Amino acid sequence: MGEMIVPTPHAVLKLPTREQALAMGPERLREILAERERLIELEREDPYRHGFYLDCWRDADAELQETMLLALFGGNGSAKTWYMCRKGVEVMLENPGAKVLWLHEAEKPSILVHQAFVWHFLPKELKAAAMTTRRTMVTKIRYTVATGFSDGKFVLPNGSIGVFGAYKQDINDYEGTGWKLICADENLPLGWLKTLMFRLPRCKGKMLWGFTPIKGITPAVKHLVSGAQTVRSIAADPQLLAADRVHVPDCPPGHMPYVQRAVWPDTRMIYFQPSMNPFAGYEDFKKLLVGRPVAEIEQRCYGYARNTVGSAFPKFGAVHVLSRARVERMLAGPVTRRHYADPAGARNMFQIWMATDVDGRRVVYREWPDVPSYGEWAVTSEDSRRWDGDAGPAQPSLGYGVIDYKRIMLEAEGNKWVDGAWSLCGEEIFERRFDPRSGKAGAMTEEEGGVSLMDVFLEDQVDGDGRLVGPSMQFEQAPGLSEDQGIMRINDLLAWNAEQPLCALLNEPKLYVSEECQNLIWALQTYTRHDGEKAACKDPIDCLRYAVTDESDYVDAGRMGSFGGGSY
Repeated sequence: MGEMIVPTPHAVLKLPTREQALAMGPERLREILAERERLIELEREDPYRHGFYLDCWRDADAELQETMLLALFGGNGSAKTWYMCRKGVEVMLENPGAKVLWLHEAEKPSILVHQAFVWHFLPKELKAAAMTTRRTMVTKIRYTVATGFSDGKFVLPNGSIGVFGAYKQDINDYEGTGWKLICADENLPLGWLKTLMFRLPRCKGKMLWGFTPIKGITPAVKHLVSGAQTVRSIAADPQLLAADRVHVPDCPPGHMPYVQRAVWPDTRMIYFQPSMNPFAGYEDFKKLLVGRPVAEIEQRCYGYARNTVGSAFPKFGAVHVLSRARVERMLAGPVTRRHYADPAGARNMFQIWMATDVDGRRVVYREWPDVPSYGEWAVTSEDSRRWDGDAGPAQPSLGYGVIDYKRIMLEAEGNKWVDGAWSLCGEEIFERRFDPRSGKAGAMTEEEGGVSLMDVFLEDQVDGDGRLVGPSMQFEQAPGLSEDQGIMRINDLLAWNAEQPLCALLNEPKLYVSEECQNLIWALQTYTRHDGEKAACKDPIDCLRYAVTDESDYVDAGRMGSFGGGSY
């Protein structure tokens, strides 16, 4: 008779029930228990190769393949940090010479959490090598529980480098390196998020950001989730959230978001839940949440935080943002193009171009200033009292006059400056409109005699050699309707039934924005009217108000008439 096997407790490898054990007999039971102990020992010795890979981790892998930034918004104990640490080790092992960066809020949690978890996942032969005094010209792995990795970094035999940092350090220490993967944890500052994101494309890197929104939404979280579209939801625990209630507008009753697509390109969110981690003790955790406020349950259990200050455009989301390819297909068909501008003396003149197709769909396909050329018009403020953001680098006036703006407009529309003259071969602009308050106001520069902007743009401008450098452009006043009316009209055009599938003509919005119009997108996500006339993102919204309250329907080509200066 063999030695009795005392089963080791394990959250996943369950023991046979009494009935199953009796049915299989003692010898078969002994074989099964012995194999179970072997698997548990393999997992303990080498968790990277033999540990359990959670289903939500596989889902995250699939999403990370399709995007540059994947945010892991998880509840307590949902294993998002474990996933990030293992994923970093995987990237280093499978990509010789790769550089991986783990970021935490300070050095102590980096040592206690990130560095401990990374050490946990290093293959056993690398751990064994780290315990010897032998080094090579490449490999450097020195680790202790108390101090973490020596100098906050380690190097694998294949030349891959792992680095641990903290947000309290200088971001300049990290922004210039070609990271294959960045794993950021918890309260990532908005400035770090934006800076690191801009550095990823040139090295084809990826970024993971794990966050549990215990204290609600932060500026960085808001930057990602505002306007996000749920592409996959999951049923919530009915003991925590009512099964017959819609908790999130684009989710079925009783569901919470699982995967969301952000408005921003190459950005997605996945929501890990403690119930998805069999090692988290979910049943005991749930007992602490039963009867708690709904907002707390959403945050702690589902990683979902709400923006308590409502946007003026709550219906705006990822569904309204079209890829460049989709916009080009739309513009290739019959459309009527219009141009709207909002002059401001101390700021640049914000402008949008909108096209309307035969079915009444409107798409804003261009803006100026644009983010790639001039930066953001407005940015999320670190001051929680400034709901509508702070002025960005694109706002301060560049000192442009009418000739400069005509050049910008004509070039954007595809017209060419050839041999000292304009070749008006670009887009057919049906009409142009100004802010009704400024269109009839004084000119932009005193040298232009104090006449209105509309009058100055209607004139031809010539240079000292008599060349026509500013062809006549006819601007009209945009409708002088109230802001309330304009916002209502925008919301009407954004509306669609989110509980039903999108369907052309039957169930779809009538207003879209190109993904390239990032300043307008940010304004639609952010604008609350809380900051009044001084709101940093108001100019893009004003331009859109002029567009949608105008008679901006499709006009058959046979009814178009020339407005001069390349406008028709």
